[in-house]
Amino acid sequence: VLRRFLVRTCVFDTLTASRCDRLLGTTDSQTHLETLERLQAFTDSHDSGRTFHYHEVLRAHLCVTLLEELGDAGARSWHCRAASILIQDGAAIEAARAYARAENWPAVRRLLDEIGASVAAQGLEPWRDLLPPWLIAEDPWLVLAEGRHFLTHGQLEAAIIGFQRAESMFTSAPGRALCRSARLAASIWLPGGLNTRTHWSGWLRAATRRHPGMVAAETEALRD
Repeated sequence: VLRRFLVRTCVFDTLTASRCDRLLGTTDSQTHLETLERLQAFTDSHDSGRTFHYHEVLRAHLCVTLLEELGDAGARSWHCRAASILIQDGAAIEAARAYARAENWPAVRRLLDEIGASVAAQGLEPWRDLLPPWLIAEDPWLVLAEGRHFLTHGQLEAAIIGFQRAESMFTSAPGRALCRSARLAASIWLPGGLNTRTHWSGWLRAATRRHPGMVAAETEALRD
């Protein structure tokens, strides 16, 4: 019973009894989740049993088992079923990830309109194994997220190119402004870059150039 429960519920990033019950059509999911945690079966809860998570190594194995048991089409349908439940719970980011596992790209695109800013803020790394390169290249939020990934890894020129490309793809003024801000924050680290202080990194960059003590004194007046 517990094995089947594990395999069928591995489609959730975050497990709750309510989600599992709706997915399985049962009423005993809380008991199963608490049992798995008590048995130390790679199942953890950090909020006294309200939500649970499977260890990623276990989950990867469970997803393979789900595919073997349900077949390709059946597994995709099961992930979509989980995504629908997540949307009901207002968990749009998790729903997008479930749709991505189902390879339901139209549904992922629809949700990106809602969660794009959050995805861009997180960076692309949590999504890289889920999204095909062509989808990343076509969505401005994902292009922005990839630019931030490059910036985090010190690839300044690639990051700036990504920010410029994302800016050209956005049709909304807020999206373009976000790209411009990211591009300026990255460009100050280039040799001969602008000495601007519109972002916290501007003060850090100024301190690497000259008079770090004076720059430090300036930052003491910043409210944030």
